[in-house]
Amino acid sequence: MSGEVIFIRFMKGAAAAGALGICCALIASMLSMRCPVAKYSPEVMFALFFALLMLLVYSKFELARRGILSIEVGQVRFAFAIALLAEMLMIGLLVARNLECDSFVRAIPIPGALLVFYTAVAFSFLFGDIYLGPARKIIRLGARPRKFLREE
Repeated sequence: MSGEVIFIRFMKGAAAAGALGICCALIASMLSMRCPVAKYSPEVMFALFFALLMLLVYSKFELARRGILSIEVGQVRFAFAIALLAEMLMIGLLVARNLECDSFVRAIPIPGALLVFYTAVAFSFLFGDIYLGPARKIIRLGARPRKFLREE
């Protein structure tokens, strides 16, 4: 394995770890929300603005075509579905717990959507973005990204 491939894998691992760290911060932020919700926490705001930057880079450059680990696409989709189900269950329980608080019910969708986004980012860097299927074109806004990494 060349030095360039090792560096690319290291950077993808760091990006996946960062995405998982942001997921943990978003979960902690959602669990600590109390009624009334006056504003979003700094973690949510950082995740929101960083997600915009990541979407811009993802739509322009091909970074996650191949992941660090080689696992069958069906298994990755199943694992992602389980992670997504767990996240949706957690969000549903939080909303059910705070149903009487209108500001909480209105505030939870943005951190919830960011949590799903960063989970997908972590899976993309770990296993490649092929598991997203047709959603890749939607996320990339139909643009064909530039390939500048030599991962072979």
